[in-house]
Amino acid sequence: EKRQRLSDAQKELQRQHREETLQWARTVEITFETLPANLIDAAIQYYATRALDRDDYDHDPKTTNYRGVLAYLRHEKTNYDSLCGQLIAKTGTAAAYQILANRVADACALKVFEKCGMAFFEERICDLESKCPTLIGKVHAMVQDPSEFTAFSQELDDNMLSGPRGGKEARDIAKALLAISAAKGETLSL
Repeated sequence: EKRQRLSDAQKELQRQHREETLQWARTVEITFETLPANLIDAAIQYYATRALDRDDYDHDPKTTNYRGVLAYLRHEKTNYDSLCGQLIAKTGTAAAYQILANRVADACALKVFEKCGMAFFEERICDLESKCPTLIGKVHAMVQDPSEFTAFSQELDDNMLSGPRGGKEARDIAKALLAISAAKGETLSL
């Protein structure tokens, strides 16, 4: 009985620590460094330099898509990496990372929208349409109905290796547009 009480107390303490970690991930401040005047060119330059560092001389800078811009912002212009470092060895880390990653992605989407406008996303959608036209209907559906986003995102996660080509790009663009819609308080039309 004493062991059971200790076990119950330990479980409760772990639950409390997990909830504290998740609450931190939901509320910690996400900060941005000053963004370059031409955000897209800076992201392209960043990835071109990284490609050269990897001896990838075939890298085409024009292939930097929304996911590349998002990664550039997340890792080079926010405090995301530092925040992730603060999660090491905490209870609830996996869920907290996901919460934090989603919050940072949404904040980055708003920064891209502020700097580049809707035209940036429309260009990405046109580019995606030329590569995988079947996904464009999905992007439109996801922007109009967030439950479509949840279903498609789950489908991608379930079929990570066999998912549709361009599926992650489509999901990330739709997620960005949903974040912008929520911030603006209106549904965006494409």
